[in-house]
Amino acid sequence: MESAGGENLSGVDDILSDTSRSYRSRLQAASLTELKLLFNLAAPAALAYLTTFTMAFSTLKLCGHLVDKAAYNWVVNFFQIVTYTCMLGMSRAVETACGQAHGAQKYDVLVTQLQKSIILLTAAGLPFAAIYIVSSPIMSFLEDEFSPRSSRFVYGLIPQIFAYAVYFPVQKFLQAQNIVAPSAYISAAALVLHLILNWVLIVKLHFGLLGASLTLSFSWWLLAIVQFVYILRCKYTWRQLSDFADFGRLGGGLLARSVLDSMATEFFNFVFSVIPFVVAGTFVNGEGTSAVLGIWVYVIWLGLSSALSTRVSNGLGAGRPEAVQFSVAIAALASFTASLLLAALVVLFSSHRNNIFIEGSDAPRVLVELRPFLTFIIVLSSVHPILTGVAVGCGWQLYVTGIDIGCFYLIGMTLGCLLEFYFQYETGLLLGIVVSGLVRNVILSWMVHRADWIQEVNRVRIGVAPWEGQK
Repeated sequence: MESAGGENLSGVDDILSDTSRSYRSRLQAASLTELKLLFNLAAPAALAYLTTFTMAFSTLKLCGHLVDKAAYNWVVNFFQIVTYTCMLGMSRAVETACGQAHGAQKYDVLVTQLQKSIILLTAAGLPFAAIYIVSSPIMSFLEDEFSPRSSRFVYGLIPQIFAYAVYFPVQKFLQAQNIVAPSAYISAAALVLHLILNWVLIVKLHFGLLGASLTLSFSWWLLAIVQFVYILRCKYTWRQLSDFADFGRLGGGLLARSVLDSMATEFFNFVFSVIPFVVAGTFVNGEGTSAVLGIWVYVIWLGLSSALSTRVSNGLGAGRPEAVQFSVAIAALASFTASLLLAALVVLFSSHRNNIFIEGSDAPRVLVELRPFLTFIIVLSSVHPILTGVAVGCGWQLYVTGIDIGCFYLIGMTLGCLLEFYFQYETGLLLGIVVSGLVRNVILSWMVHRADWIQEVNRVRIGVAPWEGQK
């Protein structure tokens, strides 16, 4: 049986190879087909990421205003964002393994990799849980005035870590099969329920910080369980639990290394996408607003990156290098167009701020003062999802991680600190980060441009074969 991903790729290939039509007609038809496929993958994925971000943001905001400001300080936000990004990044190894296996029609491999990734992410969650447990002395060391109370909020987030370990791999398992709408629907329903629970438990019943964070953890576990129950309906990919005694023989060590590489790749993708917004906001005392805008942009790009990684991994597994190359080109064009639209919205919102924003918000001022820079960085950041999506789809995470570390620390931090502290240039640190992102994009763009897609297909076939001895 031809996979859904294979059928989609075959459709694009058939259009491009139809010599009865003119080249222009074929190109237009194939481009529209590819755009539709990318949108059908990217939009639900972005919605799912957005709703999960909103769940955490709504709890933090509500607690900060109605319960205790200790819930809404930078240390708690740092714990949340780093844990979320790292667990999400580790789960992206499943995009590579399951996407390529699905394209190659090795369906038994999908559930094997899913089960192994849940075990690996659960184990990876233990160090994060340990940090959460000792959060109080960490906060005291950082001279956080809210540390005794903030730590109570953090304690309630410990179950959430292990919900990540189930939710993200299952989401990637479905995504590899081009099944993304259910995750979006489940996430949206969970968000509505979470907001209701927040209103009842925080506003009406006056639960404290621990109760509020436990509510967030409960909502995440509900998300994970409902989505896990849904995948039991996957007829061709879920049969039974695999034999975990064969964990190492079936590529467990390889997946473990890929998990760590993927974590680093996604973490730096977040850094290059969001940190410039945060640093820019500090110059106008609006880092909160600029950070929220940066996260929104990151979420949109993350949806497109996930869609492209699915197209690339499915295409390589199915042995269709031309379709992969075409998907990358169309995704790059779509990303650049979307960045221009987002930049235009920033300009529009800042021009009509009094009619759009809530009275008393600092968002209008921040957008006006940072408008030139924000529009530039939004357009610049549109390259990140394409390069990351290709890297994840191909399994290049190890190489990308090395490039990211070198660009960020050797170029970005060195140049930024030199400009900021030696030459006393006010925006030196920000300029260093932007330059490091530019260098990173140039290097990865060169890698994508020089990639031999036929060789990549052969490499994937060799890599997929050991995972499963049968088709």
